[in-house]
Amino acid sequence: MTSHADQEPVGPPTPTFPTNHVVGIVKDLQEGEQALHALRNAGYAEDRIYLIQSQEVVEGIQGRQKDRNLVRKMLHHLATTSDEGYAGRLYLEQARHGWHMMAVYAETPEQADQIAHLLSTYHVSLIKYYGRWSITNFPL
Repeated sequence: MTSHADQEPVGPPTPTFPTNHVVGIVKDLQEGEQALHALRNAGYAEDRIYLIQSQEVVEGIQGRQKDRNLVRKMLHHLATTSDEGYAGRLYLEQARHGWHMMAVYAETPEQADQIAHLLSTYHVSLIKYYGRWSITNFPL
């Protein structure tokens, strides 16, 4: 039997998430699926685009918050905190109200800008790019 302390926390799709990802939320799951299709058509790799349903977002963020590995927990908070506070708190609140999360890997800030504009056409909001050293808001 494996103890909870030995298990990886439930969380988003990649170990470095959200570093180098454009993240946003969408209320209508169907619009999120349309955005996924548009991203695929634009050439983004299937394994680098995610539509995470609201309940999974809640479980993932809460899992990160309960992580017993203090170093991993601190690194995650550093990567997701800006002058606006811890981003997970905002996404958690929205997910509890039925909003779904979209995340797309972006290699460069320029690519992140293109992704953000595409997502905004599908009513994705609260779009941010989590670069290695900074967080960029896209007020589209």
